[in-house]
Amino acid sequence: MDHTWIIVAHNGGARIFRRTLKKRGLLELLQEISNPQGELKNRDINSDRPGRTFSHGTTNRHGYSPRVDPEEQIMIRFAKKLACILDEARSANLYRYLILVAQPQMLGLLRESISKPTAERVIRSLAKNFGYMNGREIQSHIVDLFSSFDREVLTRRSA
Repeated sequence: MDHTWIIVAHNGGARIFRRTLKKRGLLELLQEISNPQGELKNRDINSDRPGRTFSHGTTNRHGYSPRVDPEEQIMIRFAKKLACILDEARSANLYRYLILVAQPQMLGLLRESISKPTAERVIRSLAKNFGYMNGREIQSHIVDLFSSFDREVLTRRSA
């Protein structure tokens, strides 16, 4: 099994592609995962005013603000969902190698969320937002990530 999975993620969703050496780089769409909440802005998520609280030891009141803004919280939950999907697929041995392509903040959250065994299968990552592209456009942009990797894998096989 020499399948490589490529996950292309952004706030609004993700797509998982599969690539095999036999097909010489053609990407096959395996799954689309939508995250409609990821497209919302803070003002749309929090339509209510923030709660009020007292300062410690005083009678002064002030607005309560969460430590993590709602947009980031949605991204964190989505990254964890994607990590779970990737971990389950790795456990089922559905891919040997993994490539992560995501907008910079999502890429960081995804790296934090995946398990160590899954992280060991990551061969390349790219901090770009390709979420708006189709499979052929994505393939043309990440072909360089594969060229050196393909030579390396083919060399190991012939040795």
